[in-house]
Amino acid sequence: MRPIVIGTAGHIDHGKTALVKAITGIDPSRLREEKTRGITIDLGFAHRIVAARDGASLQLSFVDVPGHSAFIRNMLAGVGGIDIVLLVISAEEGVKPQTREHLAICSLLGIRRGIAVLSKADAVSSERLAVVREEVRVFLKGSFLEGGLESGPDWPLPTSAQTGDGLGELAERLTALAGQIDSRDGAGLVRLPIDRSFSMRGFGTVVTGTLMAGTIEVDQKLRLEPGGRDTRIRSIQVHGQSCDRAPAGSRVALNLAGIDHSSVVRGDTIVAAETLAAVDEIDAEVTLLPDAAPLKHGSRVTFHAYTSDSPAAILLYSQSRMEPGSMALARLKLGRPVVLVPGDRFILRLPSPSETIAGGTVLDAAPLPKQSRLEARRWLASLRDAGESAERRLLCRVTRRQMAGLDLATAVREMGMTPARIREISGRCVVAGKLGESGRAHFFERELYEMALRRIETEVTRYHVSSPEQAGIKRADLQARTSLPSALFNFAVDELTTGKVIGVGGDTISRYGFAARLIAGDPANLDALARIYAKAGLETPALRDVVAELRLAEREVQRLLVVLVKESVLVKIGNDAYVHRDRLAELRRTLAGMRGKSMDVPHFKQITGLSRKHAIPWLEFLDRERITRRVGDARLVL
Repeated sequence: MRPIVIGTAGHIDHGKTALVKAITGIDPSRLREEKTRGITIDLGFAHRIVAARDGASLQLSFVDVPGHSAFIRNMLAGVGGIDIVLLVISAEEGVKPQTREHLAICSLLGIRRGIAVLSKADAVSSERLAVVREEVRVFLKGSFLEGGLESGPDWPLPTSAQTGDGLGELAERLTALAGQIDSRDGAGLVRLPIDRSFSMRGFGTVVTGTLMAGTIEVDQKLRLEPGGRDTRIRSIQVHGQSCDRAPAGSRVALNLAGIDHSSVVRGDTIVAAETLAAVDEIDAEVTLLPDAAPLKHGSRVTFHAYTSDSPAAILLYSQSRMEPGSMALARLKLGRPVVLVPGDRFILRLPSPSETIAGGTVLDAAPLPKQSRLEARRWLASLRDAGESAERRLLCRVTRRQMAGLDLATAVREMGMTPARIREISGRCVVAGKLGESGRAHFFERELYEMALRRIETEVTRYHVSSPEQAGIKRADLQARTSLPSALFNFAVDELTTGKVIGVGGDTISRYGFAARLIAGDPANLDALARIYAKAGLETPALRDVVAELRLAEREVQRLLVVLVKESVLVKIGNDAYVHRDRLAELRRTLAGMRGKSMDVPHFKQITGLSRKHAIPWLEFLDRERITRRVGDARLVL
């Protein structure tokens, strides 16, 4: 059964609730105050199952919204997730202020299917009905409600909830229109904006909303945003009927575990864990209504998206103000985090005087910090130029992060797509030679990735030329020389290793198949160097002092040191710090008699006769060699 959501729109007391009740047999009014006062205050719900022309079953879920201007916030919470709008205009009163505002809201939200009807047709004469019909036709000219299935000499359709006139035709037109609606993305990321939260005795927390995308199941673990609060679905109901799973587009009631209903409010969103998160800044394309006043940079507005609303500041990218009827790129800073993805529509209203002035489309729900306005504007222009191409949009996001690249989890959050979908898109980009992808699911621009390969090859080769006696360059030193971020560096090293261009042994990297050439030095110099370290004992002499004593170039001394380490005459204990093997053996024998005992720095200084300057590096070396183990401020001799 394919779920379709139909939302009402129109001025107060124009008969929206009565029409929904007449069509479905269900009274959407659920509050005692609504029944007492005879007006809709908050969202109401009803449903009806119909058969499409192709025989498929359609579940029509009706969301009835209030028509009073004082409850526009509730109206906005109801129309954000609808597929079809039912615009109701009273034949008695014709077009009124909320008729205009509701239609503007639906247009700004990108709703493109709907039906306009004249209600209370039984209460007016045929002459009055003809006048109002012509007024409405003029009003709707150029809107998404002009034309379509319901157009004809009787458009807008006259109806009466009291006599039943026109209801059969209205139901047929709604069914025909619903049959044209494509199923929502059941394989997408789970996203359920919450419109109600309450507690039921014996059940606990219950929330309701329209499942925008994805499929949910009983016992599924989900997350509540903002705040990243974990929860689990105990049970699911769709229009009062229990079920084990619900597809995208369903109006659902979920019994949640691990969450107190008082901590859940309208505007919170249920998502799958490790996917989407609420954000408080977005970049967007904003459209100002033709009859709105100019909108200045920095203006305070109220932001509405799906069931959420938040105070916000609008920062225009390339101008000081927007003129009526114009479009502009803007950064919106939200006072309350909201779950948003690219392509989401929103409404902007002035807080005082309260009126709808603009709407827009989210371009980026993850703007980079510390980006100049010029850089951001260029990036948004490229993203907008990418259009509906998922490959181009992914390339834009990878390119934006330059050498840092884009990992899979971040791509999921930024693009609002499942990991499987991202991998499918990235795979096509890799095959086309536009992206490089590491085994760690990290994406890089192809040119940067190839630059990283060349840079690593070059630096490894340079190192071998300058230090042929060394087995290779330390991994950390190579990364520092290439100035590559860790993700790109590691990816490139893995690729070069797989391709047998380089070899990796521990933390040393060399050209593949490289063998160090051990060049012996002058035996007299080697012997003199060994004697210096034997005489120094545990106090490792400074390299500059050794160079001065031998009267050799520093590079030659360093080469001789490497030879003595290779021959196991000297042991390297730190940067430019070496000790003669006999002195190290003596220390090992001393410490062997202390196994199981603890010693602190003063005790070690007393044992060795070292100053603190030399004692600390020695203790760190002994810890690395597992001769000792640090326990608090002391060392345990192993």
